[in-house]
Amino acid sequence: MDANTGLSRTRIIDLPRINDVKGNLTFIEGGKHIPFDIKRVYYLYDVPGGECRGGHSHKEMEQFIIASAGSFDVILDDGYNKKRVHLNRSYYGLYVPPGIWRELDNFSTGSVCLVFASNYFSEDDYIRRYSDFTSQSTSISPSQNNSIFSRLFGKDIDLRLVDLEDAKYLLELRIASYASKYLSKTPNDIKKQVQWIRDYKIREQNKKEYYFIIESKKCHKYGTFRVYDLLEDSFCWGSWIVEPNSPPYVAIESVMLALEFGFNMLGFTKCHFDVRNDNKRVLEFHSRFGAKVVGRDQLNVYFNLDKDVFEKAKNKYKKYIV
Repeated sequence: MDANTGLSRTRIIDLPRINDVKGNLTFIEGGKHIPFDIKRVYYLYDVPGGECRGGHSHKEMEQFIIASAGSFDVILDDGYNKKRVHLNRSYYGLYVPPGIWRELDNFSTGSVCLVFASNYFSEDDYIRRYSDFTSQSTSISPSQNNSIFSRLFGKDIDLRLVDLEDAKYLLELRIASYASKYLSKTPNDIKKQVQWIRDYKIREQNKKEYYFIIESKKCHKYGTFRVYDLLEDSFCWGSWIVEPNSPPYVAIESVMLALEFGFNMLGFTKCHFDVRNDNKRVLEFHSRFGAKVVGRDQLNVYFNLDKDVFEKAKNKYKKYIV
C-alpha cells in the first residue's frame, strides 16, 4: 500500500520525556513534535467505563490523541480497512489525518482523552454519519491495497487478513486447550509464529492462501479461518477457531463469509475440507449444512461441498447474511 494512503497515514508518535524522581514531564510543540500547528485542544473526562464516544470523520482537520490518564481504544476505519489502537500512556499519542473514521471505546474508569486539533471547531468539517463517510471517503480504494480481499464485511462481523501484529494472538489461540486438540501441533514459540506469518504473506501476495481474523465491527477478535490448497476448481478452508465466549452468531456468520469468499469472490465451484473425528459438534454442523463425506481415516473425516448446495443453504441462513 502507498505510504500516504489509507490507515498507513495514521501512526503512533512518541513525545519527549523528562524523567525526575519528583515527577515526569512531557511537552508538545505544534509543527515540531506533531505534524501540524495546534489551533484547538479539548479533552473528554468522566466517561463511564466501557462507554463509546466520537464516531465521526473530518474533511480537513488533523488530530493527535493522547490518553493523558487511564486508557481507551481508538478504532480507525478508512472505508476499506479497520484497526484498533490501545492508548494507555501520556508520553505518546496517535496521529489521525483527515479522511479517517474514528471511534473511542473501552474507556477505563477515570480516563482522560486529550485531543490536539489543527483547526478551530467547524461543524462543516465533520462527517457524522458512517454512510456519508463511506460514500464520500477520499481514502484508499480496494485497487490501491495489497489485496482487494483485505477486509470482508459481514452482517455483525468482518474478516480481515492476518498481519504480523497478530502473531501473539494467533499463537495464544492455537495453543489454547479448546482449539489445539483439533489442530496440527503449533510450537509455543513467538519467533516461529512471526516467521510463519512472514512466509504466509508471500503466499497471500501470490494468491495461494488467505488467512483471516474474525472480528466484530469494533475490531474485537473472535477467532480465525484460512483458505488454502487452491486447486483448479476447488478450495480448502480450515484453521476455523471461534473463541468459546464469542456471541452465538459468530460461528455461522464466519462460515457463510468463508464460503461466500471461496465460491463467489475467488470463483471456485467446489470446496474440500477435513474435520477431526472427535470434533463431533463441527461434524454434525457440516452434515446439516449439506457437505458430503468423501473419505475417512483414523484422524479425520473428509468432506466436499458444491457451490449449488451453498447457494441453497444461503436461504436457510439468510438472517446471518448482509
